[in-house]
Amino acid sequence: MDWARWPSFSEAEMTCRCGCGRADMNAGFMNLLQGIRDQLARPLVVTSGFRCPEHNAAVGGKPSSQHLIGRAADIVTNANLAHCLVRAAIPLMRGVGIGAIFIHLDNRDGLPVLWTY
Repeated sequence: MDWARWPSFSEAEMTCRCGCGRADMNAGFMNLLQGIRDQLARPLVVTSGFRCPEHNAAVGGKPSSQHLIGRAADIVTNANLAHCLVRAAIPLMRGVGIGAIFIHLDNRDGLPVLWTY
C-alpha cells in the first residue's frame, strides 16, 4: 500500500497489535478516514486498525469484525472530540460504535448501524 496517500495515518498505527506485522487496510476505508481527519483538522489517535483472526479473538472481537478485512479503526476520544467525530463520520461510515474512551468506525456493507459499548 502507498501509505503516503493518507498523510495523517501511518502503517505502524494500523498494524495488528499482536506482532504479526499485518496492516492489510482497505484503501477505500483509509480514504474515508483521511477525509474525516481533514474535515476535523485535528489529530485522530488509532488504537486498533487491522486485526488478524488470532488477535481479534484474543481481544474479544466479533468473528465478522470489520477490523479483519481492514475496514475499521478504533479512535481514542474525549467528550469534545466525540461529538465532532460522530458528526463527521455519520455521513461517511456505515458502522459507528461509541464507547467511553473510543469510537469505532467502519464502512461495512449493508444498512448503517450505530451502537454504544
